[in-house]
Amino acid sequence: MDIRFAEFSLPKSGAVVVGVWEDRALTGPARRLDEATQGAVARAVAAAPRFHGKKNELVPVIGPPGLPVSRIVLAGLGKPKAIDARLLEDLGGTLAAHLNSAGESEATFAVDLGDGAPVKPAEAAARLAYGAALRSYRFDKYRTKQKPEQKPSLSSITVSAASPGEAKQAYQALGAAAEAVAFTRDLVSEPANELYPESMAERAAALAGPDLPGLTVEVLDENRLSELGMGALLGVAQGSVRPPRVVVMQYRGVAADVAPLAFIGKGVTFDTGGISIKPAGGMWDMKWDMAGAGVVIGLMRLLAARGARVNAVGLVGLVENMPSSSRSGMRMPVSSPTMMSSPSAWSPPVRRSASLFGACRWPKAMTVRSTATPPMSRTSPATAPPAASSAPSSCSALSTTCPGRISTSPASPGRKRTRRPCRRAPPRLAFACSIASSPIITRATDANERSPERIVRNGWAGRDRHDRAAGGTQRRQSRNRSGIGRRLSPLRRRRGALGRDPDRKRRVFLRRL
Repeated sequence: MDIRFAEFSLPKSGAVVVGVWEDRALTGPARRLDEATQGAVARAVAAAPRFHGKKNELVPVIGPPGLPVSRIVLAGLGKPKAIDARLLEDLGGTLAAHLNSAGESEATFAVDLGDGAPVKPAEAAARLAYGAALRSYRFDKYRTKQKPEQKPSLSSITVSAASPGEAKQAYQALGAAAEAVAFTRDLVSEPANELYPESMAERAAALAGPDLPGLTVEVLDENRLSELGMGALLGVAQGSVRPPRVVVMQYRGVAADVAPLAFIGKGVTFDTGGISIKPAGGMWDMKWDMAGAGVVIGLMRLLAARGARVNAVGLVGLVENMPSSSRSGMRMPVSSPTMMSSPSAWSPPVRRSASLFGACRWPKAMTVRSTATPPMSRTSPATAPPAASSAPSSCSALSTTCPGRISTSPASPGRKRTRRPCRRAPPRLAFACSIASSPIITRATDANERSPERIVRNGWAGRDRHDRAAGGTQRRQSRNRSGIGRRLSPLRRRRGALGRDPDRKRRVFLRRL
């Protein structure tokens, strides 16, 4: 939007806005328009029974006689002694919204407060323009099916002031603030497939240049973060295909020996909840989880644009908390429990992974026996071990060297077969191995659905004891009536809608990892 400042004169096109004090007292520009329109302004005020000149009250006069303007808008100002900067900003925003809804393309704001107002005329004109600029923001970058009447029409505003030069100077800092706010809103409004850690870091790095003197930007990649020991940020990013970034922005407006102010912003560009997947109903709102980082970046831009007399440092950690199957090189493969039965060994990553097994805290000295094929790497996904057709029915299929093997009591008449974790295994790993060999997983038809993380992510409910005793081959006839064996809503899971499910406690524990 184009905003200009000029001395007041009767406009020749567009809309014109004049102020009216409380108790319907006309301001100076309003009286001039009333004379030019042969009393049309005074008649409009008298004919509006609910217009008393209170703040933000509006009365439009369409097609006034004697002037080549489309409309005159009478704006209530309230009491003269109650005028302040905030009221003027609100009035500017209200006028911008009203003129946009009316389809006006240009307007003149002739709001003269006089000499007795608490706010100076130049400051009042700048505040009006600032409020209009903020209210005119729209993020319609991806809107393709808008009717002409739905699109914003206001493109030019001329704010009348007794000293246009002083008003323009007062608006310089406010205009920079409005641009920084729009820049921040653009960052927050972008969808997660367009704004991820790498792209957001690139937008922040593009701010450093001659237009913003004193601002320097440094972007830290994965290798640099690992050297600095930022394991928490790297741990969150392990489940996503998007690598993390940390942006360090520095602005120097005074001497170098002056201690800087530090601003830190959270930049989770999208957050599905990690292992504990959030409900699908409001998950799209999590694109706003990076608003803190967007505010810090916009603030650093504003400080440089205004030439603030301060030293400041802005730090934003950018990461995507979203498990992805293509991030296989960062986690332990879980396609089949039989992959622990081969003599070939590999050392699992110490870092916390986004997969179900990676959610366990592995001891440093622990070695897991895998199949003849090592875990998948990021460069060669084809080396993944083949999925087994079915899970083992007893502990004998698992190697005795597996720290999380599942042992069962010997079968005997009248005694149920039970699963218990190996005493040598850590509690979280024991639960993970136990769920890996559960019939809940073997009932699935392919390796992807058989993975424990897919079972927890999709919220599959367990089968009843009769179905489990039959080896997972029979389908319950009353599954739709009981709610067991189908996907349940988070609310029903919280209410214990799984019924008498022996594996329920194990799944609840895994979701909390």
